[in-house]
Amino acid sequence: GSFFKNIREPDSFLALIKKTFELYPNLKNKLVVHFFGEITERFLKTFERHSDLKNNIQLHGLILREAVPNVMSQMNFLLNISNRSDFQLPSKSVDYMASGKPIINIHSIENDLFKEFFKEYSMILNLKIQFSEISKTEVEDFVFFTEKMTGKYIGKNQIKEMTVRFETRNISSKYLNLILKERRGV
Repeated sequence: GSFFKNIREPDSFLALIKKTFELYPNLKNKLVVHFFGEITERFLKTFERHSDLKNNIQLHGLILREAVPNVMSQMNFLLNISNRSDFQLPSKSVDYMASGKPIINIHSIENDLFKEFFKEYSMILNLKIQFSEISKTEVEDFVFFTEKMTGKYIGKNQIKEMTVRFETRNISSKYLNLILKERRGV
């Protein structure tokens, strides 16, 4: 996803990575984070300020929607940096769920919609992080999750159960039912 000023910014996650490398220096040669989506000049400067992470961060920019499943399948984990609002769910949420991959969700507000959306998802780490307040416990949770979940997937049947409600035919039938109710005055 793309970054937006005061809505979704990478700073907390970058601080988590730095703190992780301080506590677990051996991970510096193992961890590479790939960012996909529009990265404006403002956020390019943010990444440039973290030049010590340049070997651990790869910025790919926008990719074709058709390429997303293939790219996601190559990742060990998916990362979500949540919005700082409690009224907008990222559009990639269902794609993340359908991947069956472990997910790391970095959020800063208590009523995070992404966290709520994934409450039944068994392979998610929700880290509530404030930029300057990254604790040793948060780093340990992050490292433990990545070690424990490497190579894990949610089964296709369980994914189907979780995502069937988001298929076009199910969403369109809900809209149609609403229109019919409106016409009947219900």
